[in-house]
Amino acid sequence: MPSRFCPHCGNRTGFKVTFNVSCRIGDREEKGYLRKCQDCGGRFITIQKDERITETHHQPEAS
Repeated sequence: MPSRFCPHCGNRTGFKVTFNVSCRIGDREEKGYLRKCQDCGGRFITIQKDERITETHHQPEAS
């Protein structure tokens, strides 16, 4: 069962997902998932967090 709720209808029956969709957030371009609700047909984008984590987390330098 899907873990996300549709922000349009509130159901979580299921989503049709399109991967690697480019979207703009501010001045940065992010990769995300385009999800389409199977109940109401509403669409929304979620960010691929695994790619953002590798970009934002840096190894601390050993001194």
